[in-house]
Amino acid sequence: EECVGKSSVFTDFSLNGYGTINNWAWQFGDGNSSSMQNDTHLYASAGSYTVELIVTSNAGCTDTTTQTVNAWDVPVGGFSYSSTCPNNQIIVDFVDQTTSADPITSWFYDFGGQGSAATQNPSQLFNANGNYTILQIVGTANGCYDTTSQLLTVEPLPVADFSYNLNASSNVTADVNFVNTSTNASSYVWDFGNGATSTNTDPAVTYLTNNHYIVSLVATSALGCIDSTTQLIIIDNIVPPEEINTLIPNAISPNGDNVNDVWKLDFLNVLYPNAHVEIFNEWGQQIFESDGYATPWDGTYNGEQVTDGNYFYIIDVGGNGVESEIFKGVILVLKSKG
Repeated sequence: EECVGKSSVFTDFSLNGYGTINNWAWQFGDGNSSSMQNDTHLYASAGSYTVELIVTSNAGCTDTTTQTVNAWDVPVGGFSYSSTCPNNQIIVDFVDQTTSADPITSWFYDFGGQGSAATQNPSQLFNANGNYTILQIVGTANGCYDTTSQLLTVEPLPVADFSYNLNASSNVTADVNFVNTSTNASSYVWDFGNGATSTNTDPAVTYLTNNHYIVSLVATSALGCIDSTTQLIIIDNIVPPEEINTLIPNAISPNGDNVNDVWKLDFLNVLYPNAHVEIFNEWGQQIFESDGYATPWDGTYNGEQVTDGNYFYIIDVGGNGVESEIFKGVILVLKSKG
């Protein structure tokens, strides 16, 4: 007795009577036959088959015997899976989808180096992102087995991050545009520290009073994994020179969506209209220069869009009777966000 797909071995144990046996006639019960003394036969489908053997001696004597042979059904393994992220840990739940005419009595899963399980519907913690080959072996009560595998991709956890563009005005209000630089996230919750919140990807907020505001961003992946980050934003539109750095935007996203497309320095037009502004690339090449800042830099050089990356600025607020004072820093150009 064997599983379907595995050959059954038939061995003649007949004894010579009068004369010597010199002829064998096998009927395997599925329409196939053989004249070999000992033979193997592969049954194409499961079932019980009556096998007949007729032996004949050289004296013309014959004898017949029959036996019932079972060809057992082979299961067809299969499984599905779904992922969740409780406590910011990726748990994958596996559901057995094996089909079989005979009862399944054993299951085994190998999780691609993350462990194994011998239950029908296991759950497994995956500690790191990556691709994992999940192996399943199922067996019936009759000892027939099948093996199947699937590729599981575990996505990385989200990382929350943002920069912002602060547009100061001549009164105590200030507009702040946020550039979301989070990765591996699909939804966001912002708290601007002034009682206002947002679920937009790149929100904007107007602060009505000078103050120190703690802005928080919670980034959530499609599985529900989360990460958060905070930054302190200082709003003080009566700007002494030593606090000008807080009003210089540190990022723009010149992608044509009318949000953060240009490097706005509105406080210069209000407080330092004769300021001298220069921007350099990483090789020290000057790509922008302006006396006064009536036309904000739009992320181009000689009419061509610059590549994403960090650029260096020098702002001298002096001129027209104002004492010279230099401010230096880095501005991030990021047209697209991942």
